[in-house]
This record gives sequence, structure tokens and C-alpha cells, in this order.
Amino acid sequence: MPADDIAWLIKQIERQHRRVGPWEFAYEYPGFFVYHHNKKDIDVFFTPDWDEKDVVSIQVTSDGKDLEGAAIPFKNRTPKNLFNAVLPWLEKYGRKAWGPREWSPRD
Repeated sequence: MPADDIAWLIKQIERQHRRVGPWEFAYEYPGFFVYHHNKKDIDVFFTPDWDEKDVVSIQVTSDGKDLEGAAIPFKNRTPKNLFNAVLPWLEKYGRKAWGPREWSPRD
């Protein structure tokens, strides 16, 4: 993915979805997109084109151990589509930590 595209996606995710329930977005060198859980030791990495072009690689880790992973098609490169690709994992691993009033896709 070109550096300009990555910078644009980072900026948009930070603007639109920086905090989601107990999750906080970060961009970490050398190119990882990740949500860190603020109460549990769980990270959800979701990096476009990491393993394969036009695919978002999802990797969930806890305490340094891999919990699960997936490869999601990502041809229509919008911040919304990128967020929607990772959202099922944020819900699966964080649902018990927030109530319905705390959940908001936008902070």
C-alpha cells in the first residue's frame, strides 16, 4: 500500500474511530494498525496489505499469545470499510467490558 494511502487511512481512523468502547487505536512502527483494549491485555492488529495485496490481515493477541487471525478482502479502501473489517473482533473480545451506553463507533 502506498505511503500516502496509509497516512490517509491512519488520519481518518484516528479522526473517526480513535476510541471505540474500551478500545483505542494506534499506528505502530513498522506499519501495524492496532486497537489496544484499555482494561484487558488484548490487542487486535488489522493491517492492510500485510500478508497479501487487497487483504486486511487480522491478528488477535493476548499476553503475547496469538488467539486467532483472519484475512479479510479489502479492495474498496475506505476508512469505513477498514473499520468494518476489524469491528467483529472488537465486539467479540470487548463486548463484556462495555455496556450499550458506552458503545459508540465515533468518540
